[in-house]
Amino acid sequence: MKHTRDIAEKQLKKIDKSANGQPTIEKFTSNEAGKDYILNASTVLTEDEVFNLLGLDKEVWECYDITGNKYGTSWQTKCRFRRKSLEDMTPEDYVKRFIELLDMQNVKLPFSVEKRETSQSGKMAEICVFDFHFGQLSWGDETGDGDYNIEIAASLMDQTIDYFIDNLPDVEKIILPIGNDFFNSDNAFNTTYSGTPQAESDRWKRTFFSAENLYIKQINKLSRIAPVEIKIVPGNHDRTRAFFLGEFLRAWYRNDENVEVDNGAEERKYVEWGKNMIMYCHGDGLHKKALPLLLVQERPEMYARTKYHEIHKGHIHQGSEKNHRVSQETMGIKEIIIPSLVPLDDWHKGKGYRHLCEATMNVYDKERGKCNISLFHP
Repeated sequence: MKHTRDIAEKQLKKIDKSANGQPTIEKFTSNEAGKDYILNASTVLTEDEVFNLLGLDKEVWECYDITGNKYGTSWQTKCRFRRKSLEDMTPEDYVKRFIELLDMQNVKLPFSVEKRETSQSGKMAEICVFDFHFGQLSWGDETGDGDYNIEIAASLMDQTIDYFIDNLPDVEKIILPIGNDFFNSDNAFNTTYSGTPQAESDRWKRTFFSAENLYIKQINKLSRIAPVEIKIVPGNHDRTRAFFLGEFLRAWYRNDENVEVDNGAEERKYVEWGKNMIMYCHGDGLHKKALPLLLVQERPEMYARTKYHEIHKGHIHQGSEKNHRVSQETMGIKEIIIPSLVPLDDWHKGKGYRHLCEATMNVYDKERGKCNISLFHP
């Protein structure tokens, strides 16, 4: 707060010493909610003129109230500013502002990000932690399953990644899909993207900050072993928040040659590794027979170059189980439902759904296809 007042006083002195007829600041107040100014000028001031005069960044501040009144031969302009919230920012604003903040603070990662010498094993690992529902509140006494909140979830992710690292063979690359309902809700109202209310364990901003820290920790661990390629895949619960998390990670790792973040506009993402082709999608809102055809039509050249074709998806409820490992094949294209680690919430308990809590790591050889599957059970 003192830093803000010092800046304002310097700006006030600068403007007050300007030539006659130039705008001056008559009054300035600031608090955690925002800034209020009263400006005197020979003419009424526009919003752009006020921003230029005060040196405020439009990507950070929003002028939500501006009025002008004439007093004799001069005009008095009253303007009020507040910081833009996450919802007010465009994706471009969010990324640009985040990068500026990192540069201003001279943020450095906790270890070297020099380009590493990669393995020549011809193998790629894929770590799948789908439908994680970070932020979900589950009470074991109510569901008959485990408790769940963001602290438990963060510990569970730690255990999962550490287990897979301990069982990881020599690989040239690691694929880490992120999204697929990583978040339980999509907004400040604690609803999914389509508006279904969710039981949340914490405030939405704290959940998002915790998610940022969670993935920085896990990605840093993995990138010490091999280059990491991240695929952002939106789900029906977190379509918006998954995108913003992807932009955060893209900005954070922008100078790290060991980490690549694919947060492209297409919801379905693809990986090509030697003769292997993998599509990632959440699986909601599509005709059940559409995905194999989409794989061929959306990436025909990749399909032609490869021999082993898989679709990895989450979301789907089948029979009396949720997110269990199910595979079906259509003309050599395998669709695999990736399991979920998350305990039941009250809604799924009430509907009679059950599932085996599980995460998956697949290893692919460039020439021989999938050669290893590891499962983690908490």
